[in-house]
Amino acid sequence: MDGFRQEQRSNLLPALVAGVVIVVFVVAAVATGDGVLIAVMVPVVLLAGLIGLVLSRLVVTVDDTAVRWRFGLGLFRNAVPLGDIAAARTSEKSWAYGLGLRWTPRGWLYRVRGTETVEVELRSGGRVFLGSDDPAALVGAILRRLPGRAEHRGAR
Repeated sequence: MDGFRQEQRSNLLPALVAGVVIVVFVVAAVATGDGVLIAVMVPVVLLAGLIGLVLSRLVVTVDDTAVRWRFGLGLFRNAVPLGDIAAARTSEKSWAYGLGLRWTPRGWLYRVRGTETVEVELRSGGRVFLGSDDPAALVGAILRRLPGRAEHRGAR
């Protein structure tokens, strides 16, 4: 069976991250009158932009063995074997949970933009939320490949 691949991108995230860092440094430099902060700002802004660039692309793939996801070129990546998945369903996570990879009260969230996610419920009781521009297609790809798939259903 062919694999399924879905990509979520944000062209705004690198600029947003770098912009926030610039604002923080400028406010701190003006407030303290410290010129050293300005000199330190350039490499920190470049690093922030790089981090934003890495987190601006989420690729999720589903093959016959696992659901895999990675940010950017694969610096942050993870996978769940299909046998460890109890269910998959569409889900919405508030914008307040933020972007990137982070822990939420219900499980790990990997998201580049938007509020739509796919909730992957693990047999261990854990959950992973994967950001998706087409969550129904991702849920379908996961459910079609689950062992004993006839007993699994996606729900909103």
